[in-house]
Amino acid sequence: MAVDPLIRTPFYRHHHGMTVPSLLKPIPSYTRQALSSTPLSNLLHGRTPFILSKCFPDMPAVDRWRNLSYFDPFSSQTIEVEVSPHDAPGYGERNETNLGDFISVLPHQLPYRIYMAQFPLFERIPQLQNDVTTPLVKEILAMGEVYSTSTWIGRRSLTPLHHDPRTLTNLFVQVCGKKEIRMFSPGTPREKLKVGHGMLKNTSSVDVWKQDIGEGYEGSVSAGDGLIIPRGWWHSLRSDDEISMSVNWWFKLNNE
Repeated sequence: MAVDPLIRTPFYRHHHGMTVPSLLKPIPSYTRQALSSTPLSNLLHGRTPFILSKCFPDMPAVDRWRNLSYFDPFSSQTIEVEVSPHDAPGYGERNETNLGDFISVLPHQLPYRIYMAQFPLFERIPQLQNDVTTPLVKEILAMGEVYSTSTWIGRRSLTPLHHDPRTLTNLFVQVCGKKEIRMFSPGTPREKLKVGHGMLKNTSSVDVWKQDIGEGYEGSVSAGDGLIIPRGWWHSLRSDDEISMSVNWWFKLNNE
């Protein structure tokens, strides 16, 4: 059953030796069972982020992609990856390589971060599209018009706080590993976000994993979980040392 985040006990964090209430509430979460009594269309048009907990266990990629040798037949495919220092708070420099070389170095400790970020993998390897197709994915995307889809693969990855194109809703599914998310509403004051300080206009220069900018949501997704990021919401995602793989679809909801 879904729990209204407004009635949860607040999180507490240690700050300068004191325990203080967190302004970040848990992202609301819905199981498949909960979706049977809560219409998906209502949730999608509610403009509040929510997690689809264990709603994609039938996604073939959840089983197939964790075995890295699965990608061997596509090893010569050219891809782009971001390369950056491990402590870099923003986007990395994009470099061209091939899928085989990327997959071969992914399990190893490297002196830098290497991340396949926002890459149109299914345009390059259409066969892989079938690995991320499920009835629920089809049901959600049928409620709008799909704009594009991307794949995200890496370790210790970080996507800085940003918002997607203002008209688009984001369906994000975790395939392997885990990602943590922090999210802030479209109405968050821009002075708090420090937008435009040497970065893109849709990207904040604030590291929300180290700095507090006020009320928002936080949560995590593991393999088989999904996340809905409503249009205009600011979000930052990061992964730990485990290999993380994710896919997402940007789509414009009908009647919006």
